[in-house]
Amino acid sequence: MASWIRFRSRFVAALLVFALTSITVMGCATNGSESSPSSPGTDAGYDSAAKAPEQSSNDVQQRTDLSNEHISSWNRYEVVSDTSVRIFFSMGNPKCHGVRATVDEDSSAVLITLYEGTLPNAPTECAEIAVNASLLLTTRNPIGTRSVITG
Repeated sequence: MASWIRFRSRFVAALLVFALTSITVMGCATNGSESSPSSPGTDAGYDSAAKAPEQSSNDVQQRTDLSNEHISSWNRYEVVSDTSVRIFFSMGNPKCHGVRATVDEDSSAVLITLYEGTLPNAPTECAEIAVNASLLLTTRNPIGTRSVITG
């Protein structure tokens, strides 16, 4: 009987952790293809005279050697400087998967397409986990008031 109570307590604790994690992740997601770093009419929170943006601890490096690429989604962005934007997303196990992004610009929008693929020497068996990551990207022209949208 005591082992059943311990099992049940651990199960409830694990379920609670899973639920809280799911709620947190879902809170970051948005509906539609456009994401916004702030409420309408508020400053995006960067200083155009500031020095070049620094890498974040969650930033991953883009790869050009991926196989089995597919378009992946990102869920929010942050304007870091006039010509730098950081996108946030979940990706597979970094021991097996990598990412790259394309940035297309016009006068009204910055279109960012995220691709995820398999690393060249990835193990044949890889733990299926999701990792929160970010990617720092540079635009050719200042972002200004243009929309930043997912491709």
